Amino acid sequence: MRSVPWTLLTYAGNRGIGFIASIALARLLLPSDFGLIALANSVTLALNYLRDLGLAATIISRHDLSRHAQGTILTMIIGLSVALGLAGFALAPVIASLFHEADLTAVVRVFALTVCLGGFQGFGEAQLQKHLLFRERFIVLVGQAVVYAAVAVGLAAVTDLGVWCLVVGRVAMSVSGTILAFVYAAPYWVRPGWNTDEARDALHTSTGFLAQVLLYFIQNNSDYIVVGRYLSGTQVGLYYTAYRIAELPYSAISDPVSRVTFAAFSEMRGRGEDIRGAYLSVLRLVAVVSTPLGIVLSTAAEPFTLAVLGDKWVGMVGALSILGLWAALYPIQNTASWLLNSSGAPGTLAKIQGALYVPYLGGLVLAASRSGIEAVSWVVVVYMLVSLVVIWFACRSRVGIPVTDQVRAVWPAVLASAPAWLAGYAVTQLLGGEPWLSLIGTAAACLGCYGAVLSLIDFELVKRSIAQIRRTIGR
Repeated sequence: MRSVPWTLLTYAGNRGIGFIASIALARLLLPSDFGLIALANSVTLALNYLRDLGLAATIISRHDLSRHAQGTILTMIIGLSVALGLAGFALAPVIASLFHEADLTAVVRVFALTVCLGGFQGFGEAQLQKHLLFRERFIVLVGQAVVYAAVAVGLAAVTDLGVWCLVVGRVAMSVSGTILAFVYAAPYWVRPGWNTDEARDALHTSTGFLAQVLLYFIQNNSDYIVVGRYLSGTQVGLYYTAYRIAELPYSAISDPVSRVTFAAFSEMRGRGEDIRGAYLSVLRLVAVVSTPLGIVLSTAAEPFTLAVLGDKWVGMVGALSILGLWAALYPIQNTASWLLNSSGAPGTLAKIQGALYVPYLGGLVLAASRSGIEAVSWVVVVYMLVSLVVIWFACRSRVGIPVTDQVRAVWPAVLASAPAWLAGYAVTQLLGGEPWLSLIGTAAACLGCYGAVLSLIDFELVKRSIAQIRRTIGR
């Protein structure tokens, strides 16, 4: 309860500043610039996931690691970071050739060098999360967000560097984040060390996390890669921006909450406590608060795009309206996913992701090659719905929580979302002309209808949710 407010503030600071900076940059730069960044970012994320080996999650979930064992983990992370960063630098021309983007080579090379520093920050953040030091984590992430916004927007406003404004901003963010992570690293310093038995023990635990995060990366970036392979750089930029905007409900609510519940549920499990009631309470609150945000994004996609980003981004309206539905589902799926992780079964989630990936990739290729980013968006929505159902069944098997109880926890929010979407759509069509008026009217209609219907379905749930939010803000 003390930690969740800090993770919410971290979102408001880190993601909020990043979002505002992105809007400013979208008005100053071109969609094709964001397309290059999306492709380069996919490469960087792959290297970052590999360099971690699932060891950061191991640090958080294992409370029996000595300080020397943590030093062994730090040594592994640093060594892999440097090796993978140099490999990315060397392979940059091959990656650029794959996507038929000659300008991508230099961007990937600069991003690859930031991977060398990423190991330090990743280890420091894991320590902060392990010890529930979310105030210090807030300082780290908000600090680097401020640096990125100042550098990238400042360069875009006074120079014609184009995509390099984003690249230099990312480098400045990486350097500042690394410095801050080690200034606020944990209650104690961990020195690099080495012990083969400790390394083997840590890798045994991290295997499931590694498989999970690699599959997560592949799934979450396959759409960018497929769109980049079959469509233009501009289309990549439009889809990438729509996707990042649709991530807002997840980033604002589910991700901050899950970072706390993963660590807290892991500790509760270690003490032999029953986590089922706490999980259903969290799942219910996440669904109630995050679902209407996705509905607003879906119905207000056109006025939002025109009012906030401008006419040159109108090509992303269709994708954003579809991804708004994905945005309503993602926080619920993420909450269930981290319950599995906290139960000591990271391999279970990895197996689910692997089994669903082949049909998912086939759908993406078919959609991108024969249609466009709207069809790709529908594939993403369907995949999210299917994976949510499968993960619920896994929670039943692993933790003993019936699927019916999980459905019952989110059902009021889902049921209230249907009339809210219809109300928002109707207002959008009615107000059509003025983007800002239409945006405000659509959001008000969606949220008002959602609140009214939810109160009719379960008024006590509304009261409990408001009380919970007040307690969180009060803390």
